[in-house]
Amino acid sequence: VLGASGSGNTLTQPADVTASNGTASGSLSSTVAGTKTITATVNGVAITPTADVVVSAAAISAAQSLVSLNPTSVTAGGSGTTATVTVRDAFDNPIAGATVVLATNAAGTSITQPVATTDANGVATGTIAATLVTPTTVSATANGVALTQTAALTVVAGAVSAAQSSVEASTASIVAGSGSSTITVTARDANGNTIAGANVALAVSGTGASFDQASGTTDAAGVFTATLSGTVAGLRTVSATIAGTPITE
Repeated sequence: VLGASGSGNTLTQPADVTASNGTASGSLSSTVAGTKTITATVNGVAITPTADVVVSAAAISAAQSLVSLNPTSVTAGGSGTTATVTVRDAFDNPIAGATVVLATNAAGTSITQPVATTDANGVATGTIAATLVTPTTVSATANGVALTQTAALTVVAGAVSAAQSSVEASTASIVAGSGSSTITVTARDANGNTIAGANVALAVSGTGASFDQASGTTDAAGVFTATLSGTVAGLRTVSATIAGTPITE
């Protein structure tokens, strides 16, 4: 009677008693990689010698392998996220020594590929950074096999940039007492991504000029608008602060 250590084993016992030369044979198959120690008893007597069989992982399984990100949300222009790829066979055994290549579907991303093949746990890591706020999907191949699972990366805008943000007037000249100009404030980060939900405060120089709303928050497109009117002639300068950052144009 044959026995084997570990799990996932299927043993086919000898079909008959020992032959005239004292031998009997069976077979071992397994779904779990590792070293299996084969034991035997003959008529209930445990045989002292044993034999070791090494079960290796099967071929890469695109469906069983994994792609994950930590964190799953990053700031545009920031340090990025760590992409972890775990390569497995169809039986969930890790596959060491596989070459992993990361990719994304979005512009504005920079990828640092894994510096080594997968380790004993089937794992390889790289980094992904982004400068554009856009839906981003991270994918991977292992030894050229495209893995089924992908990971979604959320990219959010960075801090307000005074240089990239703007204050614009729809018209540079209005008639006192009757005319008006629409003031448009657009909040952007250093990479030009618009910033939603930013607090805006407007100011105007001189006297006799006012806004219909002097403060508020930017909309989903990063825009806040107000109407400027005046009763006193003269040059006026409109300025804004966005999230506490002065913007003058």
